[in-house]
Amino acid sequence: MRGIARRALSVLLGAGMLVGAGLVPAAARTESVPTAPPTAPRAAPGALYVETGHWAVGEAGPVAVDNSGHVLVAADERLLTYDETGRLLSSFATGVSTAYGLAVGPDGRIYLSEYGGLPSAVHVFSPGGASLGSYTSPGGGSFDPWGLETHPGTGQLWIANATGDEIDRVTPNAPAIGGPGTGNGRFDTPVDVAYGNGSMYVVDRDNSRIQRFRADTGVFQGKWGQLGHGAGQFELPVALDVGLGGSVLVLDRWLTGDSDLDAFSPDGVYLGTSKVPASHTFGMATDAAGNVYVSGLLASGGWGVVRMSPASYPRLAEKRVDAKPNRKKAKVKIACAAGADCHGKVRVVRSGKVVAKGSYHVAAGAKRMVKIKITPKGRTALRQRARTPVKVRLVSAGGVVKARGVLTR
Repeated sequence: MRGIARRALSVLLGAGMLVGAGLVPAAARTESVPTAPPTAPRAAPGALYVETGHWAVGEAGPVAVDNSGHVLVAADERLLTYDETGRLLSSFATGVSTAYGLAVGPDGRIYLSEYGGLPSAVHVFSPGGASLGSYTSPGGGSFDPWGLETHPGTGQLWIANATGDEIDRVTPNAPAIGGPGTGNGRFDTPVDVAYGNGSMYVVDRDNSRIQRFRADTGVFQGKWGQLGHGAGQFELPVALDVGLGGSVLVLDRWLTGDSDLDAFSPDGVYLGTSKVPASHTFGMATDAAGNVYVSGLLASGGWGVVRMSPASYPRLAEKRVDAKPNRKKAKVKIACAAGADCHGKVRVVRSGKVVAKGSYHVAAGAKRMVKIKITPKGRTALRQRARTPVKVRLVSAGGVVKARGVLTR
């Protein structure tokens, strides 16, 4: 009975998916107009992400971020490229009316999946829009491609084959991962795939879970999630990506059309949920700065993209970690994104050893010089060298932010 209920849920939401994918009435389409958020947005209690901007797009299609940090959106049979504020930079025609997946390879090639086409296919374009060919049924069986991802090193393309219940791997070719079922490494309608932490993460939609595999071998590593509305549960997970500190971000769409952005550690420990200020969401992608871009029906009306940023994301404001003359304490400058206060622990590491440590608490939108304690190994390092390259780790509930610095005396 549960399988029937899940299928019914998919059917009920199917109309919403198709509207977002390419069947939007012409009257509903608008030009891209970037809209600034209120000054210093504040996060809701417990939220890890807060809206920092949005802009209108003709349709709610798949989203990706290219190697330059530009935001790509497939809409109205075109591929649109924006900067992070929503300013349109370029576009080209794709001819794909039901685009469901979008990815950019390390060489800049653009991959766009066409779900339900005749035949369904993954189309390949150059960064300038030249057609470079298509993939149709690489595994030889049922093929309806949805989410896409590329390995940042090898460039291998991963295809979430929703009706084939597998992840197809091409260029270079490799055996498909999965097959229909509920066991470990099996799928019921996989709809998105993402790379991070040396792993491949898959949205196993109708099993209401996320599965993790080794990116190089495809070996199963773990899973989490179940049907429900509680912490770490999903109603209809539709997309995912890997964010700052290796956190796994999952876009979960409710039957009402509302959506959550759920955050997990790399191995599936639940970190928190943020409400997405858009409904009938479709695609998502993250950039190197930690921003999350989600396509859907904007709260202000019309289809578009909403940008969400870490509510309490800390970063190293200066590379210098300055030791005091007695070499027992040091100070480090930490900045906090607007939205919520940043707090956690500081670890300064050299050659795998902690040379300084402490705690930090920085107000939202502020910078602060934080005092930390130098360990005996740190004092030894300072006696040997006036400037020592180190790695600084800012640990918080949202993950670990890593940066390179210099311990000086």
